[in-house]
Amino acid sequence: LADGDRLVGLHLTFSESGRGPFAGRRGRRNRTWPDAAGADLAQRLVEHGRAQGRPIRPVVDILPHERGLLAGFLERVGDAVTVLSGPPDFERYKAVLARLALLVTPNTGPMHVAAAVGTPGVALFSGWSPAECGPFVPPERARVLRAEDTAEPARGLAAIPAAAVFESCRTFLP
Repeated sequence: LADGDRLVGLHLTFSESGRGPFAGRRGRRNRTWPDAAGADLAQRLVEHGRAQGRPIRPVVDILPHERGLLAGFLERVGDAVTVLSGPPDFERYKAVLARLALLVTPNTGPMHVAAAVGTPGVALFSGWSPAECGPFVPPERARVLRAEDTAEPARGLAAIPAAAVFESCRTFLP
């Protein structure tokens, strides 16, 4: 990554997304944003950066064993997204999050780590209260979109359209 790159992180998975209590159908619906929506957002970000004359590079940072979880997303976005991957290293991960201009993520641990290192965020919630589980930052550093505020909250995060997430991103990417 070059020093001048404006990076937007897309964290599309969540802790234990392949196993544990959130791996079931209901848990995944409330914790996973669809591949198509993530790909749509990535394309919108790239086009926005191009139109502003200040390129935006969407990135995903995943552990090697998680790559399969993003296979559908990666197939849809092609080279519009840069994939960062390496062995677990919390210090490296914090440095990546600190380097981002913005992080888009469901309610998961990286949302909190990004907030702690000062990275603005767009957080996607379904079935959880942002008042109870963050992001705990001043309002000018985060936007929260909730499935419960859409016409179809039962769809979980899938109810939150890429266009709405993009508009929230624009707050941080004029």
